[in-house]
Amino acid sequence: MKRFLAVVMVMAVAGCSSTEKAPSADAEAAKKRGDELAGKGDHKGAVAEFTKAIEASEGYGAAHNNRGDAYMSLGETDKALADFDEAVKLVPDDARPWCNRGWAFEVKGDHAKALADLDQALKLDGKYHAAWHRRGMVRWHAGDLEGGHGDLQEAVKTDGNDVASLTALGEIRVALKQYDSAMEPLNAALKLKADYFWALDARGMAWLNKKEFGKAVEDLSAAIKASPASAVLYYHRALAKSALKDFAAALIDLDEAIKLSPKYYAAYKQRGFAKFELSQGDAAVEDYRKSLEYSPKDWPDRAEVEAWLAKDPEKKK
Repeated sequence: MKRFLAVVMVMAVAGCSSTEKAPSADAEAAKKRGDELAGKGDHKGAVAEFTKAIEASEGYGAAHNNRGDAYMSLGETDKALADFDEAVKLVPDDARPWCNRGWAFEVKGDHAKALADLDQALKLDGKYHAAWHRRGMVRWHAGDLEGGHGDLQEAVKTDGNDVASLTALGEIRVALKQYDSAMEPLNAALKLKADYFWALDARGMAWLNKKEFGKAVEDLSAAIKASPASAVLYYHRALAKSALKDFAAALIDLDEAIKLSPKYYAAYKQRGFAKFELSQGDAAVEDYRKSLEYSPKDWPDRAEVEAWLAKDPEKKK
C-alpha cells in the first residue's frame, strides 16, 4: 500500500523574478494572515486569506504558492496545481513552487512530470531538503529504489533532524533488504519522536525480516497504540504473529485490518493462510478468493493464490 510521507513545506516564496509584481500592503497583510491560519491547521481559512491577497495584488507569486499548499492540505490537488503553475510562471527562479508542483504531480500519479519539476528545484537550490526528500519518494514510487535511496540520503544530510526523511531512509533500506543499515535512521527518528508510528512500523518490519519476531511484535504494537486506525499496522503485526505460529492472534489483527480497509487484498490472503493453519479450510478458501477479487491483475502473489485454490479441496484442512 503506497503512502506519502509528509514533508514540512516552507510557505514563503521570495520574489526571484521581475515577473512578480510588488504586492500591496493589503495583499501582504492578507498573505500574513493566511500563513498564520495555515500554521494553525486552518487550511480553509488560509485559502480565503490567500485569495484576498491575490485579488489585492494580481501576480502575487508567493500567495499563489501558499494557496496551493493549503489546497494540497485540503486534498484539492487540481486547484493546487493551478496555483503552482501560476507561481512557477511568476517566480521561475525560485525552487519552492517547482518542488511543490512536483509533489502535486506525484500525488496525481504522474512520476515523469514530478521528476522534471523536482530536478528543476534541485538545479535551482542543491541544498533544498524538501526537494531531495520528495524526489527520493518519487523515484521509490516509480520503482527506482537505488535512486530513491541516494536522494533520501541527501535529504538526511541536509536536515538530520527531520523525522520523515529519517523514516523514509529506513523504510527504503528495508525495501532494499538492507535490514541492519535500516536501523540507524529509524533509531534516530524514534529518538526524536518516540511514538512516530511509521518509524515503529518500519523498524518492526526490519526486525521481522531479521527473524527477531518478538521485537517485531513489540514495535508494531507500539505503532498500533500510536495510530490505532492504520490497517497496514495490524497487517504487519499479523505477519509477525504468524511467524511466531500464533495464528489465532494473527487472525484477530487481520480481522481488524480488513474492518479498517475492506478491500485489503494482502490481508485477505494472510487471513486465508491463518484460517487454513487453524483448520478452517472453507473460510480460508473464501478469503483467498476475496484476495483475488480485490487485487490488481499484476499482483505478484496472484499465481500462488490461484495455484492453491486449484488444489483438490480434500487436501485442504
